[in-house]
Amino acid sequence: MGEKSKNGYLDFEIDLKLKESPFQFEVDFKVPEVEKFVVDEPPDTGGEGKGSNASRLLASATGFCLSANLAF
Repeated sequence: MGEKSKNGYLDFEIDLKLKESPFQFEVDFKVPEVEKFVVDEPPDTGGEGKGSNASRLLASATGFCLSANLAF
């Protein structure tokens, strides 16, 4: 996933590529095992609804983090 830097933190990078609509981006975590995915806003807020929006991604990341901590 990444390499530890001199300060002990895990270093990583992601690429965001602007797609067709102004709110649509392709996300690449730069990890061969992880597929790229699209982030977009719903049509009622100016997007095309072709992917999850940032709020849903943040909510799922928070839920995953809390659930993983409770499980282990």
